[in-house]
Amino acid sequence: MALRLSKLTFRSRLLELFNSIPDGVWGWMTAIICFTLIPSIGFVVVELFRSIKPDGSNEEKSKRENFIEGCFFLFLVLAWIPSVGLATTPGGPASLIGNAYFFTWILVVFVFEGLIWWIHDYRLEIHQQLRKKAKLYKRHQAKVLNKTEEIRRAERESELRRNRGESDSFDDDDEEEEIGLAEPEGSQKDVVEEE
Repeated sequence: MALRLSKLTFRSRLLELFNSIPDGVWGWMTAIICFTLIPSIGFVVVELFRSIKPDGSNEEKSKRENFIEGCFFLFLVLAWIPSVGLATTPGGPASLIGNAYFFTWILVVFVFEGLIWWIHDYRLEIHQQLRKKAKLYKRHQAKVLNKTEEIRRAERESELRRNRGESDSFDDDDEEEEIGLAEPEGSQKDVVEEE
């Protein structure tokens, strides 16, 4: 009988406590809990079945998956900040120290931790893209430098050929003078002046 009386007293106390909470608060808390639980289970399942590479790293997330996950965590953080205040302040559904109070705060910590991990993954993706762009830039830079070196080498070779050609023609003139085939200097000028 005493046990039954204590159950009734406890039940009536709980009913009295929870009846004082407005219906809007119950609706909001139920909606935010469902919106947190269902997609979170989806993300956990996706992570569990993500293939693991031989080096132990996970398969990279697609941009779409990363974007959806980021929007989801950002929404949850923005939704849980007022929700935790609403739930744990006096008159809220988790205002008494107990399971609801602790689980509400633990959930908020996990939501913030999820957002921090998403930021980490997003920054890692940005870092990887920058590294790919840097490799591509270095590859193009090496091609340009090689092409420039080829052009310079070709210019040097053509200049050397030209210089050799000019020095050969000078050598030919010298040979012609030695043989006596070249016209003496001034003979042309003398003819032009006489006319």
